[in-house]
Parts: sequence; structure tokens; C-alpha cells
Amino acid sequence: MGKNMATRRLLNIATVLALTPALLLFGAPGLNTAAHATPWPGASFGVFFGDVPGEPGNVRVKLDLNNDRWATVTWAAPASDGGAEITSYRVRATPHDPTEAILGAIVNPWERSQRINLVDPGTDYTYTVQANNSVGAGPAVEAVFEEPPAVVPGEPGNVRVKLDLDNDRWATVTWAAPASDGGAEITSYRVRATPHDPTEAILGAIVNPWERSQRINLVDPGTDYTYTVQANNSVGAGPAVEATALRRASVVGGSDTALDYGKGTQMHVTVDAGAVRPTGRVLLTAGGVVLGGAELVDGVAAAPITARKLGPGLHEVTVAYRGDRWVRVCCTNG
Repeated sequence: MGKNMATRRLLNIATVLALTPALLLFGAPGLNTAAHATPWPGASFGVFFGDVPGEPGNVRVKLDLNNDRWATVTWAAPASDGGAEITSYRVRATPHDPTEAILGAIVNPWERSQRINLVDPGTDYTYTVQANNSVGAGPAVEAVFEEPPAVVPGEPGNVRVKLDLDNDRWATVTWAAPASDGGAEITSYRVRATPHDPTEAILGAIVNPWERSQRINLVDPGTDYTYTVQANNSVGAGPAVEATALRRASVVGGSDTALDYGKGTQMHVTVDAGAVRPTGRVLLTAGGVVLGGAELVDGVAAAPITARKLGPGLHEVTVAYRGDRWVRVCCTNG
């Protein structure tokens, strides 16, 4: 760019020097210039030395958070138009991958923004703006990315709750950090145990941002709760995610107090998970003896299980589901 400008200026100077004798001899009436000579009244001459425009100011680019196929580039007019009126602006999105196409447009001189359709949103681009006048194109200025406004954090991941089988007054809730902090650092997590009975108190705590578990003291162990976790940042609270682990498991069939499994009585499996009715494979065992398995559909086994391997006596039946084991002393063989 500098070399071309120097060449143009040398040519203009050479032209002036070549024409000066003729201008001095014959004059150039009516030619208004910044510099002139008047060997006689009414005669004037001169040459204008034009330049390309200066750099556009405050060039910025903002990606559309709701549609990553669009980017908006904005700018201010250059401090100098080079002495000639600006005729247009060239806005470009140049991909970092040289095999991809350069995007952009040439826009009117009064425009101060341009929206660009990103053909491949997965491609990284460098965004530039340059001003044009009758002399040529000014320097291209690279856009600075505008930081999108922060929003609330995303959903915590893998939120689970496990009751203490040895002490049903305690529940432990665990979780993973959200995939997105919303653009602002997470400041805390709110862990809640909301009773299904609206007359009962909501339990829980607000814990430090580095914590990934919280133990909750259940004031009334007989109350059913829904357990949730939500992340907070300086903008506010993100969505609350409900825990998806078993609360308790029970085996029912025939009489609730005395089941004669030794005679091959069929039993049905149900899972009480509070507001959650899980679907998946469960396995029942008792004293190391595998009783059988079934597929839960909305918390109920799709088929009954026949437990012919248990003898008389009190049996502690274990239900295994998604890596958790839940124990219930449920039945006596007589």
C-alpha cells in the first residue's frame, strides 16, 4: 500500500513539473486550488494531492447467541477521508482455514454496521473493515470481539440423591458442574429437598462453588422429598435440576407381611423414587442368592419375578438399579 501511494505521488509531482511551464505561459482560468500562481489577473493553476481514507474506528464484531450462523460487524467513520469523499466500506470475514471462502460485502458510505451470514458456523473468522474513496482503499482494521452479556449458569449435571440406609434421617445429594457458567463465574449452588406435603418445610443449603455434594438432615424421614440442585452466578440462579436416583425400593406380592417365596410365589417389583418413576433394569438378590431381574417401566416391573430359591425365615431383599443397591427387610417365609 505504501509503495503504491509513493508511486502515485511521484507521478503527480512529475505531472505538475511537466505542466508548470505551460500553465505559467497560458494560465488556467477558473481552476480553484489550494496553491496557485498568477502571472496576470484571472490566471491560476494548481494540483490536488488526494489520499486514501484513514482507519475506520471502533471496529467490533458480535456473534448472535441465538443463531450462530450470523455475525454483526460495526464501525465508526475514519478520522480522515483522505481529502476525497468516502464512497463505500468493505466488510470481510476471512476464514482461518484457507480452503474456505471469504465472506462479506461492500456497503454504502453512510452504513455503520453489516450482518454477515456465516456459511459454516464451525469456522473461525477474522473480521475487518476498510473505507474506500476515489483514490483507493484505506487500511483494513481488524474487529474486536464483543463479549456477550453474561447469563445465568446452565444445568448442573448428573444430579443424584442417595438415602443413608443405616440412618434414614440423612440424604446425600451429588452433582457435576454445569457445562456453561453463563459467562460469569459460579458463586454457589443451592441444594434443596422440597417436601411433597406443602405444609412441611423446604430443606437444604447454599454451598460453595467448589462443592459437589451436600448432606441434608431430613427432619421427618417419613416425608417424601424432591431433591434439586441449581447453580448461581452474579446474574442469578440457573435452572434447578431434579435428582434422578432411587429413594427406596420395595418388593411386594401376595400379603405384605408374610410371603411364601419358598413355594414359588410370584412377586412384583416396584420402585418408589418420589416424583421420579424410573425405567430400567433391576436385579433382586437375597443373601447372595439371585432371585431374578426385570425391566422397570415407569417404576413398575414389566413382568413378575418368581423367587423359588428362598427358604423359610426373614429375608432381606436387595434391589440393584443403575449402580445403586437398596435394601428392604420385607418378608418372612413361614
